[in-house]
Parts: sequence; structure tokens; C-alpha cells
Amino acid sequence: MKKYLKRILLLSAVLALFFALFCCSASAVDYSAEQSVYYEQMTDDGTVVIRPQIARDGRWYLFLPANADYSALPLAYDETIIAEVALRVSESTVSIVNGGTIDLSALLTGEREQPVEVLFSENSTAKSFQLVLMKSENLRSVYYVSDDPDNFGRDYVDASKSNEESSGMLAVYSGEGALDYYGEVKEIKGRGNTSFEKFDKKPYQLKLDKKTELIDGAGKSKKWLLLANASDPTLIRNSALFTVSEMVGLANTIKFEPVDFYFDGEYRGTYLLTEKVEIGDGRIEISETDDLIEDANKDTPAYDDPSVKIISRVDGTELSVVDAPGSVRYVENLIEPAYPEGANHHAYLLEFELQNRYPNELTGFVTDRLQRIVTKTPEYLTYEQGMYIADFWQEFEDAVYSKDGYNAVTGKYYYDYCDLDSLVKCYVLNEYVKNSDYYESSTYFYLPEDSDQLICGPLWDYDIAFGIGYDVNRESLITKPEYFYCADKPFARALLQIPSFRAKVQELTAPGGEIYEAIQSLTGESGTVRALAGEIYGSQAMNYKLWDIENKDMIAVTQPAGTTFESAVDTLDSFISVRFQWLNEQIGQWTDDDYFIQTKPLIDMLKDVLQKVIDLLNSLVAQLNAILKAF
Repeated sequence: MKKYLKRILLLSAVLALFFALFCCSASAVDYSAEQSVYYEQMTDDGTVVIRPQIARDGRWYLFLPANADYSALPLAYDETIIAEVALRVSESTVSIVNGGTIDLSALLTGEREQPVEVLFSENSTAKSFQLVLMKSENLRSVYYVSDDPDNFGRDYVDASKSNEESSGMLAVYSGEGALDYYGEVKEIKGRGNTSFEKFDKKPYQLKLDKKTELIDGAGKSKKWLLLANASDPTLIRNSALFTVSEMVGLANTIKFEPVDFYFDGEYRGTYLLTEKVEIGDGRIEISETDDLIEDANKDTPAYDDPSVKIISRVDGTELSVVDAPGSVRYVENLIEPAYPEGANHHAYLLEFELQNRYPNELTGFVTDRLQRIVTKTPEYLTYEQGMYIADFWQEFEDAVYSKDGYNAVTGKYYYDYCDLDSLVKCYVLNEYVKNSDYYESSTYFYLPEDSDQLICGPLWDYDIAFGIGYDVNRESLITKPEYFYCADKPFARALLQIPSFRAKVQELTAPGGEIYEAIQSLTGESGTVRALAGEIYGSQAMNYKLWDIENKDMIAVTQPAGTTFESAVDTLDSFISVRFQWLNEQIGQWTDDDYFIQTKPLIDMLKDVLQKVIDLLNSLVAQLNAILKAF
């Protein structure tokens, strides 16, 4: 029996070895000759590889990280595909030796794009192809390598946001070449809505194996985001807004860092590495209600297989319409966890959501005025929590829409329910940048467990702000630096009817005010916009070899023919300057009893009034005809 067992084990080992060799050979054959020459960066913790790829101009490029050194360039090649590889530069030839480096520093011209000729042998035949070397500047480089690139690599992840099975390794190098992080990634998946669905350059969410601080000051977390900023020709709109948010002292402002991102050996462009809007150390530091719910419901059927129920906030009756006014969506039969020590309610993180997206969320509530709000935390909202936070928000909403700011039933003032400073700062910053999403989506509020006041923020998602956006009905208003924009949203319009809210807006936007100074610091030759653009200048040059800066398929985002990175930055700087002047002048004219909010050209406002008069007259005529017919 032992003899047969040994033979079986030996045969299994031989088959396994054959299978491994076959797989390696098949994998190597998948690469073309042009992709078989690659940049290889080795460390004690692992190896990252960058392969050539075809850019939009049809040429082969090798997009190198900022830490690449032309005097000691670690190039290698797949010996199973090509052989005797060398680079010809300026009539000089330098051979590539696997495992070594080559010195091109004396041969290159110093231009951003460095064309070279790759000489090689394939099946004993001498061949060559043209390759362009490009190198980034300043930025850290982030490499993600899939465990199974054939089945769960980039094509799989990019196909759908629901594809979450991909796992791998992550390496992060500084601009000088130091290995800042190397570790396991439990999951990478697509994120975002329009940003994922409309663009080939995808945004991603990473979930690391263990909590790590990838950005200084951001705290340790497993979840990190890579924003593509595909709709933003400057790639810096998010960075500019996050910078201003930090300057005006908004709590939990998103920490960020521009990086060069490589996915399975291919350069994907300039990305923004950021925190996720979530509860946790170094992020929104309030009680993690989801953890309390999980602890109270471990191994229960209600938690393992959640069933969502929709009820009326007023009387608890079951409803069939998923987003009915005054409705609450919660996970039924969950055990309600105890409050954190010293608290009389749980902590909540809330997000405004659009009508078409709300049904896809697990839990949340809809106000009497049909504002749809998702509970990001807790995700598994209990019955008690759902009724509490829906009631709390409804009282706040009733106070805001009361015109004088008081809730008629409770007698509380609107900023008894929500911190005034954050409420005003969030509105004003969104108004300055004409954020089309504000008070519709990507608008966050959170309620700490030890407070009876909501806090507005953190601010999020500004790649379609500052004069670009998707609102087809208001395209001309988005692109013009004049006119109020967010003020036309119902919630903002209600807030602006309250004298104390307008007074706070004036205080912060007057010369010397926090927001006045922060917005003013964005523009000019030494402003934040120019500084942010300068930081990514080398990276964006590589980014736009892959992606179209004009975004011709997008409404109100489309850039004029011939747009360059430089011209896009000029346009952004000019938009902020003109809008800053126009908006400050308008707000400065408000008085306690008299204020004017111009949301469109005066001629269009007069047309709207005239149309309402015509509609009213038509209605009266129809009623009169009906009465006459009755007689």
C-alpha cells in the first residue's frame, strides 16, 4: 500500500510541475514583443513591474514613476519571448541585462518624451520597435498587483461595481524611491456612480488586510480610495476644495494625496489617494454604531440574512412604496444594542441621495418634503434607530422650512438641531464652486452620540464643480461664474430665508472672514490652484497620453477643442476669481430685511414670472369655460 501511495504522490508532483510550467509558459506567451521589455523595481518585500502600453497616439510608451533614475534604469525582458535586447539612443546602443540596470543619462535629451529604439531577437530573427520613455515628477507611485490577473484582474474589476472578488498586493513608493508600504489587499472594487459608469478611467476602493496610515495625518484604516477625476481636465478640483475646507476649519476634512497609479503592471494615470467618508479613528471620530449592532446580533438570522421593511415614521404602518414621504427603511428583527456609555442615542452618518439611487440603498428614510436620506452608518439600521433619526431630522427640516427658523411644535431653533458654523460653511463653499450635487447627493451630516446637534460635512466629490457639471437643464448656469446656483436647491433656499443664516453667510464672506480669505488664496500666480497644478505637472503629461482631456461624450463637462492642461488650469483660476468677485458683491448688498438671490439672468427670471402668469390665466380660463358649459 505504501509503495502505491508513493507512486501516486510522485505522479501528482510531476503533474503539478507540468501544470505550473504550462501555466507560466502560457502566461508569458500572452505578452507581445513590445510588452516583453519592462521596468522592474525590486525590494526586500516584493517586486513591481511596469510594462509598455499603447497610448492614444498609437505609440508604445513606458510610463515611469517619479523615482525612476535614467542613470540606473532597471529594465528587464521576458527571455521566453525575446532575446538579446538592447536600446538604441542617439546612435548609441546599450544592452539590457536581466537583473541589472542601464545608464541612459548621457544619451537622453532632457525632453519629457524620450523616444528610443528597442532592438531584439525573436525566433533568431533580428527585429525592433519604437518605444517612448516618459517619467513622472514629485508624486508617490501606487502599484496594485492582482492575485489572479487573468480572471480577477483589471478587466474584471472595471466591468461592474459589484465585482468584488479581486485581491492582491499593494506597494507604495515615495517620489524618491523609498518603499512606504507593501501589504495584502483583501479587496479592490470600483466605486462612485457617474464617475464609474461614464468613464473608462475608473475610480477604486481598496480594502487592506490590516489598518494602515497610507496618508500622513489620515489615521489608520483598511479602506482607501483612488479617485480618477476623469471629468476634471485639471485633475485638481477635489484637491482645491479639500484644501479650502481645511483652511476654514471644517471638521474631518478629507486628507488627500495625488499619486501615479499602476494596475497589474499598466499605468492608469494621475489619481487622488484619499480617505473614505466613514466613521473611525482619524476620520469621523464618533461611536461606530455598526460595530454595536453586529456585537448585539452575532450569528442571528436577522443579521446574517437581512430583511428590509418600510414603515411610516408617524404611526409605524407598513408601506409598499420604497421612497414614500415620511417613510423609514430598516432591517427588521434586529436586537437594539445599548447606547454608548454616557449617551442617550446612537451615532449616525447620513447622506442626501437622489430619487433614482435611493431604492438601491439598504436603509434610510424619506422626509415629509421628499428628501431622501441614506444612513451610511448604521448600515443595518434597527427599528428604534430608524424612528429616532427620522424624527430628529424631520424636526430639523420643519424648523428650516418655517421661514423664521423655529420648529412650531418643539419651539427649537434650526441651529439647535445642527451646528451653525458647519452648516453655513458647507453651503457657502458649495455655492462658491457651483457644486451641482449639493443638497442632492454626496452631502453628508453626522450626529455624534454625545451631542444633540448634527454637524454638516465632511465635504466630498468636487470633480464636477468649479464651472463644469452634468446638469443639462442648467448647463449655461454651471459654466458661467455669475449667478447663485446651490441657492436654488429647496433646502438651501429655505435656509437663506432665515435672517441669522444670511447674517452668518455675510460674516464669513466679508473681507477678513474665514471663507473670504480661503477662496482668495486659491487664485493668482502664487495661489493654491497653481501650486496644486505644478505638483502634478509631470504626472498629468503621462495621464493625458491615455485619456482625452476634452471628454467629448459628457454634457457640460466637454472642454473646447484644443484644450490643454495649462489652458484648463487658466480657465479654473479665472472662474474662481470672477465668481469670487461677483458672489461677494451680491452677498455684501444683503440687509436684515432685504436680500436678492439671482439664480439666472434677469431676463430669464422675468420670463419665468410671465410664464407663471400665463399658466394661471390659462387655468382660470379653463375653469370659467367649465362653469359656462355647466349652465
